[in-house]
Amino acid sequence: MWRRNSGAVPLHIPEQGRHIFKSLNENGLVELKSELERLSGLGSTWASSALGWLCICKSKDGTRDPGRAIELCRAPAAAGDPYAGYVLAWAFALANRGTEAVDMMKRAALAGFLPARLDLVTFVWNGRDPTSRNRRAAYDLLNHAQAHKAAMIWRCRLNRSGEFGWIRRLLGYFLMPVGFVRYAVAFWRNPFSCKVLLFQPWMTRPAVFDSLSGQS
Repeated sequence: MWRRNSGAVPLHIPEQGRHIFKSLNENGLVELKSELERLSGLGSTWASSALGWLCICKSKDGTRDPGRAIELCRAPAAAGDPYAGYVLAWAFALANRGTEAVDMMKRAALAGFLPARLDLVTFVWNGRDPTSRNRRAAYDLLNHAQAHKAAMIWRCRLNRSGEFGWIRRLLGYFLMPVGFVRYAVAFWRNPFSCKVLLFQPWMTRPAVFDSLSGQS
């Protein structure tokens, strides 16, 4: 139950890490971050990535810590871990290191990490890398992210821009509610899946983590 009431922000925990929830209950969520810290210290790349993710999402007071995320994810990303690379890409973006952000997002996308494939569309569409800004290319890149549960939402957003004709624009408006329902159901079923992981700059951390923000 606590997973469904912890806020609207997804947190990816791969299957091999789901065991950490077995010792938690609705009154023991404070243990989660400390367990992630412990596993990260032991060399767990997914735990470091999850901690980095929490650092780049806003806390209640509006602050975030991309510097800590970079520290946590730089080594595993350099070793080829796509989850770490994805978090590192957004940490670079938030630190105004655009070229490094785009390069890292491309690496994570090429490694097959679905959230990176989805957000590479965002990077190209918004022109984070001016040399590769191409809205048609962004639309085509979305074909490689179809397994992500938010892909329909992204396609509707691009269609609603009007860049691809009035028929697709109408479809974008018509299908957007379907896309939101599809994503909401997937998130409700498994908020820890990489198929629902996505980053939006306005996102805040799940309420359960807010009390932990000063304990890093």
